[in-house]
Amino acid sequence: MGGVFDRLNQKLGDQDDSSGGRRAIDITTLPSLQRQIMRLLLRELEVKEPELQAAMAELPEDKRPSQEELTNAMKELIREGWVIRMGESEVVTYQPNMQRKAPSTLAQSIWGALDAKIEESNKNTPKNP
Repeated sequence: MGGVFDRLNQKLGDQDDSSGGRRAIDITTLPSLQRQIMRLLLRELEVKEPELQAAMAELPEDKRPSQEELTNAMKELIREGWVIRMGESEVVTYQPNMQRKAPSTLAQSIWGALDAKIEESNKNTPKNP
């Protein structure tokens, strides 16, 4: 079973790193309501307006946003580049706009260093007939 970011990367396909978006670690800097919205979007990958409102209505009463707070939070997330809004009026869909992680170069450097050590070891080892 793949994780949230595996599914997100699969959904994003072959887009390059210059596509913009935000890093997952930056979610911690968001206000509480915006952070909750982003967590929902990352879990679902694509959320329609009624689904978003239903999810927010399920929050405990003391944390449940008003319609105005939800609208303002979504506008801010869209303006800041966290969320992509698609569609019009009743068919509005939201998607997270996350930056793809650059591939690690650590594995390449480890294998390169290991190969160099093996070559060096082979050169320094006397050959037995």
